[in-house]
Order: sequence, then structure tokens, then C-alpha cells
Amino acid sequence: MAKQLANKAKKLYRNATVATGVLIATTPMAFAADGDFDLTTGLVATSVIAGIVGAATLKALPTFTAWGVRKALSMLR
Repeated sequence: MAKQLANKAKKLYRNATVATGVLIATTPMAFAADGDFDLTTGLVATSVIAGIVGAATLKALPTFTAWGVRKALSMLR
């Protein structure tokens, strides 16, 4: 019972950490160049990233990130 509770607490902590990271990562995207807050851009960016994180397991996230980095670098060529 205690081990099960500890595993649930770890899972909750990981999910909260990911959610906080997504919020921190997407907040700058919500600000326009002139410093005005653009709510639509912020909500879209947050929704997209939260959807990706929600759909993928945390184990698959590094693979997805590596694919994104390779794709971005190939677009720069």
C-alpha cells in the first residue's frame, strides 16, 4: 500500500513538473514584439505543447524532441 502511494506521488510530481515546464516554455511565446500580451498565441502554443506531452508518454518525449531538433536543423540548410 505504501509503495503504491509512493508511486502515485512520483507520477503526480512528474506530471506537475512537465506542466510547469510547458507553462514556463510557452509564456514567452505569448508576448508580441512590442511587449503586448497576445492571449491567442499563448493559448495555442500552450495547447499544442500540452497536447503533445499528453499524447506521448514521458519515455517517448526525448525521441520526439530529438526528431524536432533534427527537423529544425534540416530546415535551416
